[in-house]
Amino acid sequence: MQESDEKLYIGPVAIVNIMGTAIDKKELELESGITYLIKEARPYLSTKLFQSLVRSGLPGLTVSRIYPQKLEENYEIDMKNLQYIWLSRSRGENNMDPVRLGPLAMRIEEFIKANSSSVIFLEGIEYLMLVNGFDVVRSFVDYIDERVVSFGATLLISVSPNAFDKREMALMERNKKVIDMPLITLTEGMDIVNILER
Repeated sequence: MQESDEKLYIGPVAIVNIMGTAIDKKELELESGITYLIKEARPYLSTKLFQSLVRSGLPGLTVSRIYPQKLEENYEIDMKNLQYIWLSRSRGENNMDPVRLGPLAMRIEEFIKANSSSVIFLEGIEYLMLVNGFDVVRSFVDYIDERVVSFGATLLISVSPNAFDKREMALMERNKKVIDMPLITLTEGMDIVNILER
């Protein structure tokens, strides 16, 4: 087991509106050995944090319901130097059936053990919950969280808060650091639509 107090610095992150005007600017410091639950409607902030950590030299693993090419196009994740798992029922070398959480957990655990100072981006929890049920998915996340703590990795989980009831969200937040990406309505029809590093 690895003990780590290492802080991973993520520079200024600006939350901008559709006109490109900065609303908020925060300095973020992430710690290794921690699971972060990022509450957001779409995985904008989580993908920016993931990319920053990978660019800093950490090995990265993406586990997502979003097709890898779409992650590159829509969220600017450079998939060339990453390992990825696409949550899909179709067959493929990097595909995993979302119903088979045991083998998925083993693949993630193998990555963490081989790359102790690493970052894992997990997107698609809502989909996993639909096909497996909440309690099974919560147990899966807790299992991965234990490996993250034990090996000094960092886990970024993107979740849409509207997909969970109050009890479920409270259980998901347990033993995790929460980053809440609020939906700020500036005027009618003008919501936050992008996160940019500045």
